[in-house]
Amino acid sequence: MSHDRGHRPRDPHRRHGADRAHGHRPGLGRHTRTARPGMVLADAECEALLRPEVRDYRARLLTFFSAETRARRLSPLWDAVFTSLAINVGVAGAGRSTATRRLNAGDVPGACEGLTWWNKAGEEVVKRVGQLVPLP
Repeated sequence: MSHDRGHRPRDPHRRHGADRAHGHRPGLGRHTRTARPGMVLADAECEALLRPEVRDYRARLLTFFSAETRARRLSPLWDAVFTSLAINVGVAGAGRSTATRRLNAGDVPGACEGLTWWNKAGEEVVKRVGQLVPLP
């Protein structure tokens, strides 16, 4: 079946195509809770599975931000950036990060700098920094 009509999670034995790991489809994010090898879904089905998972990551991440940050510094863009980071590195990693601490302290440029430090896969620097999981 063509990947134009459905999206199949990556075969775990295949070395290339990691962008389809765990049900991830470029542009739609990564769904891990019910994704299974061989599963094929339409875009709308992928989004329906992903939205509650993203909301859960976001809700858990918001507990790491001060009331002041949530009210004044967590614009929709910053909210999306930090939620994307939480999806990629885990809620605790994003929540306890220097970027989050700096944003809570009111240091927005410092928070931005801190986000750029999440550029490694293992010990290797990823060349395309800023390519976190896009939100639907």
